[in-house]
Amino acid sequence: MPVTIKIAPHDARPVHLGSTSTSPSSRDVLLKTLNQRSAEAGKIIQTSLTDERLKSINVHSQDHGLIRATYTAWNNHHHLVLRPEDIWFAILTQFSFYVNAHAEELRKSFVTHKGKKGLILRAPGENDMGLMCRNMTRLIDENIVDPDLRAWILPNFSTTTLDDEAVAAVIMMGTLQRYFEYSFDPSTCGIPSVTLLGEKEDWQEISRRIEKLKEYGEEPSRFAALLKPILREIVACFDAPVDDTFAADFWNRSFSYSGGSGADTMTGWITVFCFWDEDGKRLARVRDGVYLSMLENDIPRRLKDIICLELEMNKVPCGFVTVPVLYITPESERIECKLLAGFAGYEATATMAGQADVHETSTETGSSELDTLRPITAWWMYEFNN
Repeated sequence: MPVTIKIAPHDARPVHLGSTSTSPSSRDVLLKTLNQRSAEAGKIIQTSLTDERLKSINVHSQDHGLIRATYTAWNNHHHLVLRPEDIWFAILTQFSFYVNAHAEELRKSFVTHKGKKGLILRAPGENDMGLMCRNMTRLIDENIVDPDLRAWILPNFSTTTLDDEAVAAVIMMGTLQRYFEYSFDPSTCGIPSVTLLGEKEDWQEISRRIEKLKEYGEEPSRFAALLKPILREIVACFDAPVDDTFAADFWNRSFSYSGGSGADTMTGWITVFCFWDEDGKRLARVRDGVYLSMLENDIPRRLKDIICLELEMNKVPCGFVTVPVLYITPESERIECKLLAGFAGYEATATMAGQADVHETSTETGSSELDTLRPITAWWMYEFNN
């Protein structure tokens, strides 16, 4: 429980905040907090200290609330109230200054990459910037070497509020700003719907077939193990309602992208289909239990066995196979050729009637607008110019 310590023998004096009879605006407080850097402040996008909130509290803006409050209370004989967060944030801001001043010598303590890595937090329709800040720490956590750093920074005291968590999140972002570039993207990035053609039994058959991969060694066995939970969730879509939360969560985790001054990278379960490069060498880095989550909630239990890979965009392997073949023409001419078969890109189509329902398929056009993509496969036989 809270405790009060009696320090001086004299009584407290009233606090005088000035002669103004109107509450300061949020912008007023921001500009005074920034002090000599106030010219950098443009339009406020969002804040925890809103104009409405300022009408109900008495605020005297300063560049360091803990130091200024302690000094003023000491100098003018006022009581002082402190929360654990006040002391912790004072420590964290000091630590942030040090890390930014010694970023390169401390780099190995935080990250393995060079330069700045871009982190893009995509949350379609989300307008709570405090939530976005808190979730950005999850992205940071997935890209740093210290698994305890996030939990160490974020407060979880008995007095901690969501706004406190957002404050700590921004401090964490600022502490590591020499290593990352941050982007918030609440636009409608994402897949509106996925239609699975064929029958449930077709997808179950793929699940059965991947078992044979285990006969060919450790790496193919690992590949099969990565594929198994993905196919399980795809099959489950046939029994799920159109708006099933688990199904939507599964597909939302299929792909995520981060870009910046470093290499652009992709992650999500779709990267499992990039297990080897074209020379048969293991390609992507395995990140067990890690997702670039756009949600505040933890990963659903049933999705925890789905493993994420991380892959640089420019290292995505091709999706086709080539093979040399000797073509003997009817005239007995011998021509060195090659066959190519596999993915040749994707086709843009209009929405099919019933497309939103995974239980229905139709070739009738539901829309004349090209708003749907589907992979396209093809084969060629061509003369090989050796």
